[in-house]
Amino acid sequence: MDQSFVAHWTTLSILAIKPTLSHHLVKVYMEGAVSNLASLILEGHDGTVDDLALQAAARIDEDFKQALESLLKLHSVLFLGPELTEPQVRERLSTEDSRHQIAELERIHDEADRMRYLDRGIYEAWRNINGVTQKLTSQLPGIQFDNILSDAELPNFGEAVHFLSISPKPLSVLPWQHLQGLCSIAPKLRDIIQSQNTTEYRGTLASLKSLVKATDRYNRGLIMESQLARWQDLRDGGGLGVAVELFFITLGKVLPTSTLEVSQHDLYIGAFKSITYDWEKRKDSHGTQKVILNVAFDLTMRLPELEFPLDTDFDCPEDFKACLLKLLSNILKRQTGPHIDEAAHRLRDVWRDSLGQRRKFAERVLVVIDPHFSYSHGPVSVV
Repeated sequence: MDQSFVAHWTTLSILAIKPTLSHHLVKVYMEGAVSNLASLILEGHDGTVDDLALQAAARIDEDFKQALESLLKLHSVLFLGPELTEPQVRERLSTEDSRHQIAELERIHDEADRMRYLDRGIYEAWRNINGVTQKLTSQLPGIQFDNILSDAELPNFGEAVHFLSISPKPLSVLPWQHLQGLCSIAPKLRDIIQSQNTTEYRGTLASLKSLVKATDRYNRGLIMESQLARWQDLRDGGGLGVAVELFFITLGKVLPTSTLEVSQHDLYIGAFKSITYDWEKRKDSHGTQKVILNVAFDLTMRLPELEFPLDTDFDCPEDFKACLLKLLSNILKRQTGPHIDEAAHRLRDVWRDSLGQRRKFAERVLVVIDPHFSYSHGPVSVV
């Protein structure tokens, strides 16, 4: 496809989408989504709807985290060391700790049933928003939305693991479906212990072995909280954060396949400036702040660590990184809060453990959001 056409169509689409995100119906849909999430917290808890929604999101993210931890422990029992025979596999799965991990997966699977109606609400809200944008959002390169599936179509374990490994994730994530898939391996592990359904033995172990590819520790536990931030941004911030997220997801999809010509580069830069022109009106929305912090973090994690980028890396041009840092600086000026502290904590871990462009950009983001970082590590230029 003609890359000039792609650049023109993409930038025009993002420019057309941005004003629709502040439509009053979008705010109504997102108010409903936040309220539905908050309703997962039983009556008797104090706090605003946003407080309860954050508690519910944290509980769902804890379920994902706990499921991953149990799976990783089972993985280490079976795959760290020499290859095991079938009797040895059965013996290791039969230990008290392994049975406890399997029971944890079963508990999460059963308790996740309370989220089933939440999946439907999330799906309907985003379907309606896509309608408000004349379905342009779903046509942008790289933009995905989870679909409601029948019980027969629910993700299997391998598909759920793949979901955890992909970046960026769909804008709408249906937690019940993915937790069902992630925990679906539990009965198969019990079958191995009891020597039942032996024909699935190799497939079950192969699925569990693939888990290590999806366990980036920096991205654990933020699936639902990230989604809640989008809803709050669309409700309170006119969708500024979501528009910026659409921009960088689309940019990451388009750029690896082509080198931008000067005219295309100017189109994208102009589009970014146009969709963020009203940042001053939106800067006090915590949802907007969180989404843009998440965009900066996700971009950091997609930047290459090595001299020669991998296929999964996004070698983002400097001008676009500078634009994001400038926006982040404007949005967070004189702002404080636990969401900023948490973002800084995650980025400090990345800065400490990473190399190359990833480490350098993490450092530049930290200078913007963490007032203590530059004093501890020396002055670093933002742009």
